[in-house]
Amino acid sequence: MEIADRIPVDVRYRSQYSTDTGLYSREHRAQGRVWMYQMKRTKNIMSALLLLLISVGLNGQSQVLRVDTENSIIEWMGSKVTGRHTGVIDLQEGLVEFENDRITGGRFTFDMRSIENTDMPPGERRQKLETHLKAADFFDVAKYPTAVFRVISATPSRLGLPGETIYQISGDLTIKGITHVVNFEAIVNLTDKMATAKGDIVVDRTRYNMKYRSGSVFDGLGDRMIHDDFKVSFNLTTK
Repeated sequence: MEIADRIPVDVRYRSQYSTDTGLYSREHRAQGRVWMYQMKRTKNIMSALLLLLISVGLNGQSQVLRVDTENSIIEWMGSKVTGRHTGVIDLQEGLVEFENDRITGGRFTFDMRSIENTDMPPGERRQKLETHLKAADFFDVAKYPTAVFRVISATPSRLGLPGETIYQISGDLTIKGITHVVNFEAIVNLTDKMATAKGDIVVDRTRYNMKYRSGSVFDGLGDRMIHDDFKVSFNLTTK
């Protein structure tokens, strides 16, 4: 019988363990580093997959479209006892939010300094009207150069022509630093690449501290009275 065979197994195990302590220790540390590397790599992979899934989900369900300000039109119309005036105003910036092909939000900024009249030929009368609209009696553009509309809710109410959905829109309109809720209908056409929207908003100017020749504020104006409501018509298209 070999001498080793006569040594108890547990003694032989301890002896081998004690003689190989350095090797065992190095192998243990190496295995630990491998395990830590694998865990870190797995964590990074899972994080990347999660970000990818979120990105795909957002791209598939929600999106923000920027309004093409060059090809969108904002028109206004104000009336008085003896007639009316029409004009245009520039849209400075516009964003529309969609989710599952439905409007969920939006924000539009108007450049009030760009107010122009279109029903009169160029000349002194036209310039006088435009100057007055920009003055403190009306939009006071030196102090309030922009107006902002922010969508609060957008509810599809019925279908229009093929491809069109008519929305009931409610939102905050801020003019001259004063904010009030306005409600209106908008005809929206949404495709894979773009969206269009058109409609009219009726605004009571007196709610925004524009009371010049208002019949609801002043008496005895006669045919010099200017009606409180003015209309903003929009025809928007996204990029």
